[in-house]
Amino acid sequence: MTEFASQRPLLQEQILLHELNHRVNSEFAAAISIVSLAAAASGNDKVKGALSRVEDRLHRFADVHRALQMPEYDTPVDAAAYLRQLCRSIGRSHLDARQIELVLAAQPLQLSADHCWRLGMIVFELINNAARACFPGQGRRDSRRVVTRRRICEM
Repeated sequence: MTEFASQRPLLQEQILLHELNHRVNSEFAAAISIVSLAAAASGNDKVKGALSRVEDRLHRFADVHRALQMPEYDTPVDAAAYLRQLCRSIGRSHLDARQIELVLAAQPLQLSADHCWRLGMIVFELINNAARACFPGQGRRDSRRVVTRRRICEM
């Protein structure tokens, strides 16, 4: 089997994942547009406010989805900056409404875009699972803070 032939299935999977991400982004945009139009058409201020909050939440979920998309190019990335942006998006979409504050302390670290993306997927799952397990109640009024502090050393 030639090198090109062995890489073809991987290339096809990447194309399919790219298309799936494009579809999800389009669906987020469509949902946001529908909610926005419904808010504009409503004559009730409470309904407008509620729909505006839904629209904002959808934007925040879309931000997380974009942050977790597979990179197109495998260039060096500052993992700390990427994780800060990802954690900010996770906080806004998943944690703020539950009054959970996520704080990331990380040293600058260059990783390939692919490794950084994979790290982001793991971090997302860890944060999501920790928030669900440690703070199971909805509608809490007491503030919670999760602090992650880890020094990453190059090997």
